Order: sequence, then C-alpha cells, then structure tokens
Amino acid sequence: MSQFRRGWALSGASWRALRAHRNLVLFPLYGGITLLIVVAPVAGPGAWLADRGDTVPGVLLIAASIYLAAFITTFFGVGLAATADRLLRGEGAGIGYGFGVAGRGSAPSRAGRS
Repeated sequence: MSQFRRGWALSGASWRALRAHRNLVLFPLYGGITLLIVVAPVAGPGAWLADRGDTVPGVLLIAASIYLAAFITTFFGVGLAATADRLLRGEGAGIGYGFGVAGRGSAPSRAGRS
C-alpha cells in the first residue's frame, strides 16, 4: 500500500507542476506531431507493401518506422523529464532547455552536487 500512496503523491505533484508550468504539455504535443510527420511516411508504405505481399521490403519499412518512433518518443520524453526535474527543483527552465538536454544526451553537470 505504501507504493500506491507514493505513486498517488507523485501523480499529484506532477499535475501541480503541469498546472504551474503549462509549457510542459508542448513536449508530448510536439512529439506526436513529429511522429506523424516522420513515422507515417515510412510506416504507411511499409504496411501497404506487406499487405500487398511484398513482405521483406514491407517488414523492413515497418521495422524502420518502429525504430524512428522509439527514438522520437525517447527524445521528447528525455526533454520533458529534464525540464520537469529542473522546474520541480525551483530552477528556471523552458522547452529549449529540455531540447538541449535531449540533444546532448546528458544533463549538464551541477556544481556542488554529488
């Protein structure tokens, strides 16, 4: 039961952070738009080819689209997590900060933090 309470408290903190910093909603919104723009043109023809009987090229395109979707989802998730972490610590951060962290692949080091 302790895990349930902890999860509920974390959900409450997340909703409060989202209400206080509405720009956090942009990460999943931009991620979804990017998925449509990048993945759909690859997955659509892959599904069409697989349905038509061209299994190998169809499956290759579908596999490529799954890889792209995983990359895009991870990228925007990292940006969201980095920005939310910084905002919950009381430091200023915007969507550019999150994209910067996701693009670098690591969070900037913080002086005095172990």
